[in-house]
Amino acid sequence: MYFGNRETPNRFNSAAAWFYVIHLLQEEFQFLHTGDASAMAWLLFVIILVVTWCR
Repeated sequence: MYFGNRETPNRFNSAAAWFYVIHLLQEEFQFLHTGDASAMAWLLFVIILVVTWCR
């Protein structure tokens, strides 16, 4: 599974995964864009749900 970049084959690249979560938290708490952060959280939830369901 490739996630983030091709330098780490068959390994999960945690920096690429945390980038989305950190951006979500910045939108919510630093910039106070609650609508954008809510939409991003729902999108993340749906992606995790689909990936979990497909496995």
